[in-house]
Amino acid sequence: MNGIDVSHWNGAIDWVKAKTKVDFAFIKCSERLVVDDQFVRNWSEAKRVGMRRAAYLFYRFNIDPGIQTRVFLQAFNGDYGEIAPIVDLEDDGIVAALKPAQVADLQWCLLLIEKFIGKKPIIYTRKYWFDPFVGNVAWASAYQLWIANYTYNPAATPLMPLAWKTWAFYQWNNKGVGIDYGAQPGDIDLDVEFGEVVIPPPVPPSHPVATFTISTTQIVAGQSALLVWEAHGASGIYLDGQGVTGPTNNKLVKPTVNTTYTLRITYDGEPDTT
Repeated sequence: MNGIDVSHWNGAIDWVKAKTKVDFAFIKCSERLVVDDQFVRNWSEAKRVGMRRAAYLFYRFNIDPGIQTRVFLQAFNGDYGEIAPIVDLEDDGIVAALKPAQVADLQWCLLLIEKFIGKKPIIYTRKYWFDPFVGNVAWASAYQLWIANYTYNPAATPLMPLAWKTWAFYQWNNKGVGIDYGAQPGDIDLDVEFGEVVIPPPVPPSHPVATFTISTTQIVAGQSALLVWEAHGASGIYLDGQGVTGPTNNKLVKPTVNTTYTLRITYDGEPDTT
């Protein structure tokens, strides 16, 4: 399944349009002690159009973990979404490995959310934040991972923090076209769910073209000639009625008599090219 993640930076989203493009949305709820000013609208509108939703807490290590968790939980007003809540770990104020007390505070936040909602939260992070600042801690893998790694290819394998071997969601693109998803002009983040990567099939050419060349001006009995063709995307290639393989060339080896050869190329849903 495809998804987006949004905050006030994406403006007042047209969720009807967004639902035509994606199946789930991760919606920023709070940071520090402030609820995102688009959260209430985003949360209710995404639900109205039938979008699967998760809300995320942008966790700050210089804020009391209990207070910022309380602000996060109270914003739901009893509607906790269809996907487990998320704790976003990318605090740009952290410049050195976290102290044991800071890690303990983070674990307490995660436990508070789980106890209050009844679901283990998901952790959002990226390798080059989590590994140097938190490290390869044993407890992390108990939580599902939403991994950020901008490969711009939803089928790529993201770089993983050492603490995890698998991911649940993958933020693969931070340069989506916002207006395509009902957001304001500018970039929007794009995500996929594990095992549900949806890649649009390639569009076949509307007018298939085949080209031919020959190494000599004519094919002479007893001599070999190289006939070269370009016919990519063909459903069948036939030389004098016999199927041949490969999209690009075939060698005619010493025909015994002068004759005419017919190369026929077929395309699904298109007239034959001969």
